[in-house]
Parts: sequence; structure tokens; C-alpha cells
Amino acid sequence: MSASSTPPVLTLVRGAYAAGFSVLRAAWLPALAFIASGAWFAVQGPGGSLAAPSAILLFASGLYFSDAHYNAMRGAPQLAINASLLPLLLANLLLYLAFSFIGTFAIFFVLILAGILLQEASGDSLKEASVDQVQALFTQMLATPYGMVLLLVAAALAATVAYFALRLLTSGAATVAQNKIQVFSTWRHTRGAVFTLAAASVITHIVPFAFAATVWSLTADLSASPLQIASRGALTAAALIPFFAAGQGLAHRFLKSVEE
Repeated sequence: MSASSTPPVLTLVRGAYAAGFSVLRAAWLPALAFIASGAWFAVQGPGGSLAAPSAILLFASGLYFSDAHYNAMRGAPQLAINASLLPLLLANLLLYLAFSFIGTFAIFFVLILAGILLQEASGDSLKEASVDQVQALFTQMLATPYGMVLLLVAAALAATVAYFALRLLTSGAATVAQNKIQVFSTWRHTRGAVFTLAAASVITHIVPFAFAATVWSLTADLSASPLQIASRGALTAAALIPFFAAGQGLAHRFLKSVEE
């Protein structure tokens, strides 16, 4: 797609919200499963005996909802298990693997660079410094040209990761539409549209996710009993539904514009 044929940002956003939210009723059962698994995951916590199974269930229920939601936007019949579920699972795992590799490299590189720059900025004072002193020296370094270099490199790496995410935005929607894994083959869909998609993603991804994070933060007092913790997890999972709906709505709407 050329930049000239890319739909305007507001058109994409309106289409994303219209497509994503209009079919939520059709995907109510997967959404309910996701909310219930969010409650169980919150109760288990990272140190619970069933933390790993609850995390897997949360991922599986989120995938189940995504698949049902994508199919509902396409107008496909709602089945208990759609044929596109397995390809979507494999496509997601491939994406997670790719971004884990890119993210690990970026973090590792920034940490090494931070150590080198801190050594250059602090000199001999770093050799016998305690942990608290190292943290203080690092904070002081951020206000120097060394810190500016580190922040610029970190920002460039973060922008690179975001660029890859935007270029592969339609992978889930395309996978469900074709019932086969579509990840790197969707790179061509977003050619010339990265800035438009970045602007639209602020409204379809960042704002809904910030809303869910706010719900999680505001319900921090719900920790006195397992029932309260489960309620907090369920509320946060429910608050993530708009994030799924708008984000996947954008992918669906943009893919549809490409196909047209």
C-alpha cells in the first residue's frame, strides 16, 4: 500500500472502534473466559503453586477471545473452536519469539552501553562504590552528555521495536482471514503507512491499555482476601477487553483497506 492510499488516521480509528466494539456480543463467551482466567491468575500471583498453569490459561483464553473476535469482525459463523485458532496460536508464538529476541538484544545492548558510559563518566570513583553510590552516579550521569547518548540510543532501539510491531500489525487479522500463518508475509501491507498507524495506535492501543493499567492501580486496595484479589483480576481483565477490541479492530480495518 502506498502512503497516498492509506486511510486517514481518524478514519482508521473510527473504523477500528466501530468494527471492534460492534461484534463484542458475538464473542461474549470467550470474553467471559478471559475475565475468569484473569481472576484466577490474580489469585495465584507470581509465587503461587499454580502460577504457571494460571498464566497459560490466561494466555489461552486471551488467544481464544482474539480468534473469536477476529472471526466475528469478518462475519464468520461463531463456532466453539474455529479452524483459525491453531494458525493464530502459532503466529502469536512466532511473533513472541521474534520480539523476545529483538527485545533481549536491545536491553542487553543498553545495559552494556550504560556500564561503559558510567565508567567513562565516573572514572575511578566507580571502582569501590556501593550499590547506592552506583545508583547515585548513574542518576548524575543522565544529566551529562553521556546520559544524553544513552537516552538517545535507548529511544532509537525502542523506536525500532515499535517500527517492527507496526509493520506486522495485520499478522493476526491476516492469519485468521486465511486460516494459515501470516506473519512476515504481512510486512508488505503496511508499506508507507507506519506514521499513520503509529498515530492511530495511540488511540487504539495505548489509551485502552492505559485505562486497564489505571483500573489495576485503582483497585490496589482489593487485596485483603482471595475474593477481593479475584475481583481485582477480573476487573482488570474486563478493562483489557477494549484494548483487544480497538487494537484488533485497527488490524482488521487496515487489512480490509489493503484488500480493497
